[in-house]
Amino acid sequence: MAFRPLTGLALFLALALPARAQVPALPDPGFSDLVEALEVVAPPPGPALWRARKGDSELIILGGLSPLPHNLAWDTGRVERALDGATQLLLPPRAKVGLLGAPGALIAMTRLRSGGAPPAEVLPPAIAARFARIRDEAVRRPADRYEKWKPAVAAAMLLQDYREAAGLSDGKPATTVDRLARARHVPSRPMSTFSVGGLVNPLARMSPQQSAVCVGEALDEIERESAQAQTQAAAWARGDLGSFRTSRPPLPMEGCLSATGGYGAVLEQATADAVKAMREVLDRPGKTVAVVDMVLLLRANGVLDRLKAGGAEISAPP
Repeated sequence: MAFRPLTGLALFLALALPARAQVPALPDPGFSDLVEALEVVAPPPGPALWRARKGDSELIILGGLSPLPHNLAWDTGRVERALDGATQLLLPPRAKVGLLGAPGALIAMTRLRSGGAPPAEVLPPAIAARFARIRDEAVRRPADRYEKWKPAVAAAMLLQDYREAAGLSDGKPATTVDRLARARHVPSRPMSTFSVGGLVNPLARMSPQQSAVCVGEALDEIERESAQAQTQAAAWARGDLGSFRTSRPPLPMEGCLSATGGYGAVLEQATADAVKAMREVLDRPGKTVAVVDMVLLLRANGVLDRLKAGGAEISAPP
């Protein structure tokens, strides 16, 4: 089965995790010293790759960046060579409906409806005006598409609609690598899964102040991507880690998560899930390829640092 990325409302719910990860919010720990030590002046063609080795096991890691333009041309040669002879491909997390099934999930999602008041009536006037301007000028979708949802959900939908209008993809580069793997008969699986239904309650209980922060952050993200997404995608495609370090793209709605105490929880849970899946494959002989978000890889005490602390040898693949 082809890999399905987190998109739309599921993508937002994946980020709204304060109730899912029971760990305190953490400050940004900075950039990994290990990554800086491995950085080279003239990187090979294509995006940055790392190799983790432990005994007879080899793991090739592609650092991902989201969103990327649908039409972005990047050199896949090193990734294709990594997939040759691989036993599996590890992909980013996947959402699941949960024990209630689709009908139960639909019932739960009704809690995210606005209850009759459109976002323009419950948001501060300045934020409501920004929402309307971006909706009309950058997204060009009708107002009634967003009016039945709570403000934070409507803002997440607006962000997703903007990406669609701008030709940006949440799923790349994972979907591209998954296609390359299937052409080589390499099976793939997500590193972890999570239940969408369990994320509804904290979102439904957001205060008006938290909702306003979330909407403002979504609008900021749209404006940031409008100005920077193409440039950052080009830097990613040529493996320019220096550019990434000096102008790191934030997680979507990073301020929203910080305001609800969930930003550190998101980073910690996502990092822990990735490290757990990778340590499992490093305990078995063979070669595996993985796609991991650059934010999780490059941060201090991130994925690469934890793999090294667990006994893996980290290097740059030839």
